[in-house]
Amino acid sequence: MKGKGFYEINFISKQHALQLTKKRKGEKRVGEVATYYKPEFSLDENLKKSDCTFVLVGIPEDVGVRANFGRSGAYSAWQPALENVLSIQSNCFFTGKELFVAGALDVDDLMKKAGEIDAKTPEGIASLRQITAELDERVAGLIHTIVKHGKIPVIIGGGHNNSFGNLKGSYRALTQKKKNLIKRINCINCDAHTDLRAAEGRHSGNGFTYARKEGFMHKYAVLGVHENFINEQADHLFRSDKKLLKLETYEEIFVREKKSFKKALNDCIRFVS
Repeated sequence: MKGKGFYEINFISKQHALQLTKKRKGEKRVGEVATYYKPEFSLDENLKKSDCTFVLVGIPEDVGVRANFGRSGAYSAWQPALENVLSIQSNCFFTGKELFVAGALDVDDLMKKAGEIDAKTPEGIASLRQITAELDERVAGLIHTIVKHGKIPVIIGGGHNNSFGNLKGSYRALTQKKKNLIKRINCINCDAHTDLRAAEGRHSGNGFTYARKEGFMHKYAVLGVHENFINEQADHLFRSDKKLLKLETYEEIFVREKKSFKKALNDCIRFVS
C-alpha cells in the first residue's frame, strides 16, 4: 500500500528526450544539453549530485478541475509542453544546462479511479475531492524532494489544485533546511482567479484557502485577477484582511489604467517581501 506522501515518477531518459526534441542543423536545443535522471540513483541522489537550478516535472491530471465542476483536459498539457521546452534554443540567455528534466508524477491510478466517477452527482464530486486530497500528498512529497536540494520546481500540467501541494512541499523543505526559521510562506499568484473558494473539500479552486487553513501560507497576493471571477466570499476576505491579502486586478491595470503593470507587480513583490 502506498503511504502518505508516497510518490513515483515516470522518468524521461535522454534518449527519449532527444526523440521529442526538434533539432536543426547548426543549432543546439535545450533537450540536447539538459540533465536527465540516472536510473542507478534515486531522484534524491540525482538532485543531490546535480548543479542544475530548475527541475521540470509534469502532473498529467485533471481530477482537481473536475472536482471544481470544471472541464476535463488539463492532463494533456504536459506532453506538448515538454516537446516545446526541449526544443527551445540553447543560447547565452538560457543554455539548458540549468535544467534537470525529471519526468511526470505517476498519477495513472488516481486518473483511472476518477475516470469511473460521475462528476454530475454530489457523491461523485465528493469522491473526486477525496482523490484530489490524495494527489496533494504526492505533489507535496515530490516538491519537498526538489526544494530541499535548493532547486526550483517548474510544474506543467494538472489543475491549479497543485498549487497547494507545491506550497506544502516547499514549506516542509524550507522549514527543514532553515531549521524552523521559516514559519510560513508568502506567495504571489499570477492568475485570473483567486482560488480562495470555500474549504469544501479539495479542488482546483481552493488551493490557497487550504494553504492558509493549514497555516503554512502567510501573505498572499493575486496579480491580474479578473473582477468578474471574484466571488462574494473572496471579495469580503480581501477587503477585510488587507494585511495578509492583496489584489491587483486586470481591469485596474489594463482597462481603467489606474496603475501600470510594472507598479502592480512591484507592489505585489513589496507586499510579500
